[in-house]
Amino acid sequence: MIHVLLLTAGLFIMLFAVRKMVTGEKSKPKTILAEAKQIARSMLLGIVTVLSLLFITYEVWILAGSSVDWSGVYITAAASIGTALLSFGYYYRVKSKHS
Repeated sequence: MIHVLLLTAGLFIMLFAVRKMVTGEKSKPKTILAEAKQIARSMLLGIVTVLSLLFITYEVWILAGSSVDWSGVYITAAASIGTALLSFGYYYRVKSKHS
């Protein structure tokens, strides 16, 4: 049960980070310092997104039985591809809404 909650939390964190990246891209900084802050924020959110992708894949692997055979490889590959597609799809959906 705890892994289901962790998986859900990982998904929400990833979607939150993606949404914040899109809203941060919309702003136009006026000074060099503001631009540096925006770049640092985008890098931090990118790191959070990548870590969330890894965490979600790990939690799916745990929930699927922690197989160390080829089935575990297939599960982690499918979870990684699915999570990446979810994040890119959500990014473009939010980006088109804010344009």
